[in-house]
Amino acid sequence: MSSKIYNDIFEAIRHFKPNSPLLNLKSRRLGYIRRNLSFDLMQMPNGKMSALPNNNFFTLYRGENDNYDLRYSCNPSIFRGNPTKNDVRINRLKIIDFSLILKTHPKVIFAENDGMDIHYDALAQHYELKTDLLDLSSDIAVAAFFATHVYDEEENRFASKSEGIGYIRSYRDPALLSGELGKMKLIGLQPFKRPGVQYAFGIKLNSNEDFSNMSNKILFRQKLKSNKKINKLFCHDNFNKLIPPEDDVSEIAKNVKKSKIVSKEAVSIYCDKNEINKEDLINNLSENGYSMVDNPIYKLSRQRRRAIKRRMKKEKPYGDAEIRVRACCYPK
Repeated sequence: MSSKIYNDIFEAIRHFKPNSPLLNLKSRRLGYIRRNLSFDLMQMPNGKMSALPNNNFFTLYRGENDNYDLRYSCNPSIFRGNPTKNDVRINRLKIIDFSLILKTHPKVIFAENDGMDIHYDALAQHYELKTDLLDLSSDIAVAAFFATHVYDEEENRFASKSEGIGYIRSYRDPALLSGELGKMKLIGLQPFKRPGVQYAFGIKLNSNEDFSNMSNKILFRQKLKSNKKINKLFCHDNFNKLIPPEDDVSEIAKNVKKSKIVSKEAVSIYCDKNEINKEDLINNLSENGYSMVDNPIYKLSRQRRRAIKRRMKKEKPYGDAEIRVRACCYPK
């Protein structure tokens, strides 16, 4: 990592992409950049299809709005804050319950029937559950936004930072370059918008892995004037294109996060996958204030499901994204 601190976010972008059209925002030669969502349809090793960003995604980016490396390791949310083994276990059970609920959602059922590769853990990550994934993007503009903005809980919006240090990480996965997936999650377009509009990729890490040791990092000074120009790329009339609300999924995630119950099915799946005695796990959950129930811990009402299906008939299945077919696939 270079010790140089770039003057603002645009100079950091210039370091990685000297010819990026984003630089026109700083020079004022172009006041608005239209961002067209475009994906290539590719067959995955499991035989399903993924719609991935059609630009060169071998270099991936991550933006962070402060110099967190001075205080923390760069690792996934499920491992942050010195969690106990029980904390990690409970969060993994929540991911399973979230996935089981999503599998009954009309949009997910449509995508499954359409042969799409759905990344349930990535959806959990994008809707604020704690997972072992770190968010990456093939679009440096997305990294630039998260590097220059901070979430304001009271206002329920992202605000441009006016001072301090931010940085952008770049990452190239050797396994991905050779055609193997390695630690990477090729997420791309999903039944819900957030991963697609963020040109999302993910990297799966263990508790002892620090992404700062695996990536390059460029620091820059937070400048409000420059950061507001990045803001205008994605935010219009109080609507953030990178974080579309999608209340159905947000409501599911919110209920799963705050719930003190887990489903019997989630417990069975977790125990089978990790070869854990079910009774021991149930007793452990009880000791930590959780209980197991026979039914799903949350269910969309019949009325809500009908409303979703009515909306789906009026909308394009994958929104305004352009999807093109490529005659290639990843090797098995």
